[in-house]
Amino acid sequence: SGMILSAALLLEWLGLRHGKPAYQQACQAIQMAVDAALADANARTGDLGGRGNTRSFADTVVKQVRNPKMQAVAAGLPYNDSDEEQIMKRIIISIALAAVVAAAGSAIAADAYPVKPIRFLVGYAPGGGTDTMARTVAAKLSDSLGQQVIVDNRPGANANLAAEIAARATPDGYTVMMISVSHAISRSLYKKLGYDLVQDFVPLINIASVPMFVVVNPKSNQKTVAELIAAAKSGSINFASSGDGSPEHIAAELLKSMAKINMTHVPYKGGAPNALALISGEVQVGFNTSPVAVPHIKAGRMRALAVTSAQRNPVLPDVPTVDEAGVKGYDMLVWYGAIMPKGTPAAAVNRLNADINKALQLADVKQRLASLGADPLGGSAKSFGDYINLESAKYAKVVRDGGLKQQ
Repeated sequence: SGMILSAALLLEWLGLRHGKPAYQQACQAIQMAVDAALADANARTGDLGGRGNTRSFADTVVKQVRNPKMQAVAAGLPYNDSDEEQIMKRIIISIALAAVVAAAGSAIAADAYPVKPIRFLVGYAPGGGTDTMARTVAAKLSDSLGQQVIVDNRPGANANLAAEIAARATPDGYTVMMISVSHAISRSLYKKLGYDLVQDFVPLINIASVPMFVVVNPKSNQKTVAELIAAAKSGSINFASSGDGSPEHIAAELLKSMAKINMTHVPYKGGAPNALALISGEVQVGFNTSPVAVPHIKAGRMRALAVTSAQRNPVLPDVPTVDEAGVKGYDMLVWYGAIMPKGTPAAAVNRLNADINKALQLADVKQRLASLGADPLGGSAKSFGDYINLESAKYAKVVRDGGLKQQ
């Protein structure tokens, strides 16, 4: 809009100084520029409901540059300083009015969003922690936005496959990528990724944090972390995770390092397959986030040896921390958040951020998260962006100090 207004101002002066031919040529040129600007604006804001507002605004400007009085001046009719002063006043008023129109149009555009379903990409199989968080939020967004919010599971490559899809998606406000601490870990664990977590996305919101539980099959002989450590030192122990570089993988590597033991890593494509592997006896030990582990622990399908957080979790208060179990200083949490493709309109980011923050304050959502051992977070998009950078630096050190092999 600023470009169009500037062009209108120049046309006024062309008409005044150089006469009708120059004015007509410039008017034709600016009309082409307006059409191009409209095409660009429609491509960028059409899905936010701003198309009609953009065209109304441009039509207003075009009417100004084609005003009969201005054309008369451009035709070479006499004028004096007072005429020029009046024209300049009219230009200033036109600019002010156009700014009001543009501001109103932006407000209307924001209110109109969304006009079609929104896709929530999840990089893991259904039933895992990231998937559970996505579905909890998506259900409430569908209610508040009046549009369907669809969870799209694309498991593979420790959720990096879904992130690549999201990075290439049209930044129109209709693609959201659910991420977790694993994406911050991947920045230093993988030599080459098909996306950049910071450069290819804009932060949306930090949703929740959860601990993990060190779990074994109920038929296992190990009933404590100390017994698990002893078994690992005397024989071969396999542990399951949600993939190379996943939070579960890092949690296990941290335990191996601090307890000075060896265990063999068996990666799966998400928390649910990871859990099923333990339940079926494919592996001896699992590291599962609380949304995945708690239902199985309560149902007797898993035995919890410890929780990875620094404090006990209220949902299973009798389960000790890994620190209390003898590995002093052990502490690890998993967070879940959401990002959107770079270039996503601010109206979309602001609306979704506000609605998710409201959802996290709802009593039934708080109860749902608490039952899974999760703590709601929320906050601004900017604060989440800062947090991603801090977590990336933190786990770069863990990967480096732990000697983890880059993929």
